[in-house]
Amino acid sequence: MTLTCKCSENSKLQVLIITGGHEYEHEEFKDMLDSFSGVEYEEVVQPLANQIYLSDSIDKYDAIIYYDMVQEISKDQKSAFISMLQKKKGLVFLHHSLASYQD
Repeated sequence: MTLTCKCSENSKLQVLIITGGHEYEHEEFKDMLDSFSGVEYEEVVQPLANQIYLSDSIDKYDAIIYYDMVQEISKDQKSAFISMLQKKKGLVFLHHSLASYQD
């Protein structure tokens, strides 16, 4: 599978992977991510991942893949998350992540 971005031809898609809050097959998930050509990724595990919304480092990612399941998010983190959405950041939610932040 090839993923593309609006980057220069020599750039790779920069992806943040957010995990935590549930068990999953770590090695198999990593193997899947490693199989994508043209993609570089970093993983941040919850609850620390919510902190990234408050920093400028979120801007370096072209997309965020959520494979987490958490409920707690502070008002400041929630506000920063909404601001990120307004910047049209690419977001992909997998499996358990659909049950996150129900409030």
